[in-house]
Amino acid sequence: MDGESVVQRQMWLMQHEGLDEAQAYDKARKEFYFYRHREDVERRVAKEEALVTGAYFGKGPIEIGMELENQQWEDWKVWALKEVEKQKQQAVAAYSGTDGEEADLTAEEQETTLDESGSNVSGSQAELDVVGGLSQTPGDVAER
Repeated sequence: MDGESVVQRQMWLMQHEGLDEAQAYDKARKEFYFYRHREDVERRVAKEEALVTGAYFGKGPIEIGMELENQQWEDWKVWALKEVEKQKQQAVAAYSGTDGEEADLTAEEQETTLDESGSNVSGSQAELDVVGGLSQTPGDVAER
């Protein structure tokens, strides 16, 4: 039974019982729901009887679909974590001024590298400040 059965039954009721369109449709629809419910109950009872006697029904379409969806979700999480790590490494590389040579370092190693490079710079030419368009050392700026 399907929706077409309702339409066919409605047409039959209009021709043979003299019902108008709305009345015939309501009667056909109610009969359809009654028989559909009856089929569902019969199907469930048959399945329960089969299970009791030892039948095994494999995974249904819902279980299979959920397993596939869960697998895709796990694959996406792995991919997303890799992408986040790549972005973090690119941000650290951009901040530290490297060309990605140190991108494989852990966060602690990167911080240690940054601290060491900061201590090596003091007192060097990199410590010059530009004031008024002139390069001056911090000592010259302090004198002003």
